[in-house]
Amino acid sequence: MMNFQMHRRKAFQRKDPYWDNVALYLPMTGANGSTVFTDVSKYGHTVTRNGGAIISTAQAPALAGVGSSGYFDGSGDSLSVTYSSLLDLATSDFTIEFWVRTSDISTGRFILDMYRSSLISTGLVIVQPAAAPSKVRIACGDSNTTQFEVDITSSSSISTSAWSYVAAIRSGSTFSLYVNGALEGSSIWAGTINISASNVTIGSATGGSLGFLGYLSHLRITKGIARDVSVVPTAPFPIG
Repeated sequence: MMNFQMHRRKAFQRKDPYWDNVALYLPMTGANGSTVFTDVSKYGHTVTRNGGAIISTAQAPALAGVGSSGYFDGSGDSLSVTYSSLLDLATSDFTIEFWVRTSDISTGRFILDMYRSSLISTGLVIVQPAAAPSKVRIACGDSNTTQFEVDITSSSSISTSAWSYVAAIRSGSTFSLYVNGALEGSSIWAGTINISASNVTIGSATGGSLGFLGYLSHLRITKGIARDVSVVPTAPFPIG
């Protein structure tokens, strides 16, 4: 009977058909106060913790079995992952997903930064925009730094009192932004994102400025695949 039950559990275990394409997956879960952030993708990138970023059980998204998240205090806290060709999204389709619960909607803050250099209009960023900090924005561009070629701001707000599931995708030349499964906007651009040799920074801009204040959970980057993000997950993303 035990062998049958084990087989049945395995038979119903969720699998990710695009597991090999998952370039980074940070659940940001663990014991309260933990300072360990682990990439559970098959590539196991080293995650460097900066400032006082910690695991907190104070807040957690509504995902089965999840009781914690990553907390960033808005001042010097971030995670960084060293550049890898696996994380180079210059021309490929991609899906970037995460759960967010902000603690501040009064000023612009960075959630994810894949800039090549300083705060100029190039690379790829996901932020709370300064002009509308209760919203979420994806912007990306080529080596012409006068303006972003793709710039989408949500009409829906992210909340200080609830979790939001945010997803940004590229499918061919179409970029789209989703909040809680709803399409917030799209943009057409067939160019190359100026992302070469750029680290991934989570929780602030590259260099530590414009820090995010609040909680983040289950951040996943899938390279080469534009996933269906129209359904809000109710469980952690599958591993394997």
